[in-house]
Amino acid sequence: MRRGQEILPDSPPSYPPLMAAANHLEMFALGAAGAERAQVQVFNRYDRCCFNGIRSDLYKSEVQNAVTSKTAMAGRFEVLIDESHADHRISDFTTRAILQDLRRDR
Repeated sequence: MRRGQEILPDSPPSYPPLMAAANHLEMFALGAAGAERAQVQVFNRYDRCCFNGIRSDLYKSEVQNAVTSKTAMAGRFEVLIDESHADHRISDFTTRAILQDLRRDR
């Protein structure tokens, strides 16, 4: 699902031994699966650089189902789409959402 500048053949998301062990969706589920575990992915919808748009809609519910199954022990996976700007940066909106999410898990 990566495109353009998002494709870096020697970066961790493309590291062959890692990709031979698990695909991206499996890694997302593993990152959030388990008691008291959570993962929130943040995408800047209008980012002029990379990882923009709403492509996460293609996999979000499947990963959520995987981490909330009985075998995964009630993990939590969420996606936050930041529509507040068009830059490749962490916005005030995202910072507030992350801080709120951290307080939620206490």
